[in-house]
Amino acid sequence: MPSEIGGRVTVKFANKILAAKGAFTYGLGKQTRTGQADNGKVVGYTTSDNVPFWKGQLYDVEETDIEEIADFVGKQSTLDLNNGKIITFNDSWTVNDDGATGDTKEGAINIHVQAKSASVTRK
Repeated sequence: MPSEIGGRVTVKFANKILAAKGAFTYGLGKQTRTGQADNGKVVGYTTSDNVPFWKGQLYDVEETDIEEIADFVGKQSTLDLNNGKIITFNDSWTVNDDGATGDTKEGAINIHVQAKSASVTRK
């Protein structure tokens, strides 16, 4: 029988576990490499920097403090994945793309977090 590879995620802000909803996306902030060509031949690549991030939705349950999440700056946040990996975002902050928006139909809050650095460890 196949086993789940990723699937579930536990979201922690400053060691508080939040109620995660659905799938999350994340990036470790590694450089993007773009190939460069000259006269029909590839001559190498250039690099550009990226900011580590994660985004997804949280359930707006009674314990969820929307204002605290919206004002989150300078602390550690983590994604604890079902596949045994823990992605740690250091000195992170909420981006508030839409001004900390929520959805009353599904009881969800959109969240987008960026950080100065990210690392991956195993449980």
